[in-house]
Amino acid sequence: MYKSLEQGRSMIEMLGVLAIIAVLSVGGIAGYSKAMEKWKMNKAIEEYSYLFSGLLENIDEFRRLPNGTGLASLVEARSLVPKTWKKTAERGFYDSNGNYIAIFTRRNRLVIDMYLGGFSLNDEGKGASLSFSPKFCSELMQNVVTPLASVLYEAWFTNSGIAYYGDAVDCRYHTCIRNVSFSDIKEACNYCKKESEKYCGLIFEF
Repeated sequence: MYKSLEQGRSMIEMLGVLAIIAVLSVGGIAGYSKAMEKWKMNKAIEEYSYLFSGLLENIDEFRRLPNGTGLASLVEARSLVPKTWKKTAERGFYDSNGNYIAIFTRRNRLVIDMYLGGFSLNDEGKGASLSFSPKFCSELMQNVVTPLASVLYEAWFTNSGIAYYGDAVDCRYHTCIRNVSFSDIKEACNYCKKESEKYCGLIFEF
């Protein structure tokens, strides 16, 4: 009799231990996933910071090129993008997270045209960015683009009417990026998320 009671207690204790392990495992997995997401975000921001800096170091050369010149080969030759990025054409790359970026010249300016979440066709056969990330959009705008206000001409979100300008324009008549708050940027990126079934590109001109 005592033996069976001891066995019963052991079984209950074992189930309790298993329950604790399960709870800790769920918490650990959630924590690991969050840490991995943050690491990927930071890594992507570093990659884009390096790319933008490298492009701007050569901006005078790029601006002299004919209108519509794709710069992917030049960018690749100068090791401004990671080897994990996939070149898709003379203008563009897919980065490690599936974001599409095209780099070319237009009207004597350097243009960086991004589709966060990639660029695909929706059910209606129209362009879409179905996995658009408003969080990455906000971080990119805040940590990579905003510090470049002195050399930026314009940053705009397609299909939204939202545009921010660099220091070269008169900020009395335009929305200058140096005067935009992080909450404004988040709002713009969230608007883009709502419109991602169409497509929402971020276009930067320098």
